[in-house]
Amino acid sequence: MELVATALVDPRYVGPVNATAPHPVTNRELTSELARALGRRPGPRLPAFALRAILGQAATALLSSQRALPERAEQLGFHWAFPALRDALVDVVDTRDVTIEGLAPGPLAADASAYWAKRP
Repeated sequence: MELVATALVDPRYVGPVNATAPHPVTNRELTSELARALGRRPGPRLPAFALRAILGQAATALLSSQRALPERAEQLGFHWAFPALRDALVDVVDTRDVTIEGLAPGPLAADASAYWAKRP
């Protein structure tokens, strides 16, 4: 998100910019690192035919390579807080400093209650 926010306010960011991490990983690497960050073992691998049977055309997004590199951001000197996947996942998963509190009475709380009341 920091790259997107920077691109919105920095006039040097003109034209397309790949808002990706500087070190792309495969789906297998992502799954392995996410499992490690959560302190779990990776689940069983699903064969491509099973994904296609379950997801249809949407499986293409999971099975195809998207290896986009943030070359323009790197040229402009953008600094990633977490260039490596492991550090980023640990930051996301480590919630010791995060608290979630209920909404105080007010219009937002009322709107949220109405929303949840309509949910099945």
